[in-house]
Amino acid sequence: MQSAQNGLSIFQPSGAFAADSTVVTLRRPAPTLLFKLFNPANQMVSVAGAVSRPQAGISVGSKLVDIGGLDGMNGLLSALLGGPVDLGIVGYEGLADASVSIADLIAVQAGVATPEELLSASLSLPDALSLLADAANNSAFGVNSAAVDALNTLAGVADPGRQVLLGDILNIESGIEGAASALPINLADFLNGVAQAANTGSPVNLPVGIDLGGLANVSGTINIIQPLQIAFGRAGLDAAGQPRTVARTAQVAIQLNIKVLGALSGLGGALINLPLFVEVASANTTLDDIICAGPSKSTPPQFEHTVMVSPRTSLVNIGIGNFQGNPENSSVTLVNALGIARIRTTNTILVPVGSGSNPDPMIFDGPFPPQADAEIQTQREGTDVADALDNALAQLADQLSNSVELQILGANPLGILSALLSGITSTVVSLLDPVLDLLGSALTPVFDLLGLDVGTADVSVQAVVVKQPRLFCTGVNCTAVPGANL
Repeated sequence: MQSAQNGLSIFQPSGAFAADSTVVTLRRPAPTLLFKLFNPANQMVSVAGAVSRPQAGISVGSKLVDIGGLDGMNGLLSALLGGPVDLGIVGYEGLADASVSIADLIAVQAGVATPEELLSASLSLPDALSLLADAANNSAFGVNSAAVDALNTLAGVADPGRQVLLGDILNIESGIEGAASALPINLADFLNGVAQAANTGSPVNLPVGIDLGGLANVSGTINIIQPLQIAFGRAGLDAAGQPRTVARTAQVAIQLNIKVLGALSGLGGALINLPLFVEVASANTTLDDIICAGPSKSTPPQFEHTVMVSPRTSLVNIGIGNFQGNPENSSVTLVNALGIARIRTTNTILVPVGSGSNPDPMIFDGPFPPQADAEIQTQREGTDVADALDNALAQLADQLSNSVELQILGANPLGILSALLSGITSTVVSLLDPVLDLLGSALTPVFDLLGLDVGTADVSVQAVVVKQPRLFCTGVNCTAVPGANL
């Protein structure tokens, strides 16, 4: 125990994990001889235990409504929901401004009485969206009619064959599900998570067009390996030394098939086909500390809560080939002129984009929702997505220029065909260079729409709830353990 300058006593936890309760024992000599007769220890003892469990909701990744461009946002949701989406900007802004809680969801979901039952319930995609709409229409944080209308519209076009498990999206610290049920959850983030969870493991067609200036046609698919997760819980480490509260972005594999527009006359008009994959691991953020407002707070602002988080950026690989669970470790045919020749890469070409690094901790000062007039706070740290992709694709082009070979398939008398085609590999590389130059800026909207980070951490504090400390035991002994929902 330490004494602060203002005379208050501050308790320091003895272990590495974050303590949330304290027991105080007061002893003093017995005042009278009669008391000593009944108390041989000659002491008066009084014990009390108090617990305080501040909680926060955090998320990581770009926001759907921050991206701009209705075509892109509607295209993403059309692909993920399995039906045509045509929301206006009012609907998206309504979703970004609205929140619901787990308690709101339980109140409108028949047959569900506890947070655990809600998180384990499997819902069809339309039912999950209707649940969000009903909860938004009865939200303790106020009703946003634009958000309700948008969700009902989306429920009407969603594919009923797609399933959602809410526990895949909401990562709530084990043991405090009930206590966290009142924390607000941003509806735009919730919607993005629901749409991603409904497609986990099932590739969907690329939802936005990729414009390469008329140089190539691009098609592709997105495979969501894990959906994003919004996290709620206490700060710090548990008794096992693991972070209590961790939010993450989605883990995604993007497969592109690029057909270069420009025939190779030396190979009978054959076209260049470039398969390219992007493997994106999850970025995550841990909730390190919640410094409660009050006289004992040693850093400003004294009467606002402060939240500290540690982000970890995602590791991204871009390679030439096909992604099927793992990148294929083999060469790839770029040009195949049947009966004449083919042009292949000589080895696997793979370039890392992000390093999975740990930027400096981020510090957020209140006010935070659900406090009146408070808004979700977001900070960004790291490299711009477009710059990171451009740098990686430039490295990919450099590797490609030294990793292409010509294979003659038919007869090659006296090496004449080899001589005639000696410069064809350079031609292929020269045609691919401008395509790869443009691809980074063209891929950026896809990353933004999915909320993916590349060497960047976009971290948001969605809510902070700090209740007054509560007594969990009093008397001359205090061996009780504070309950999970205190």
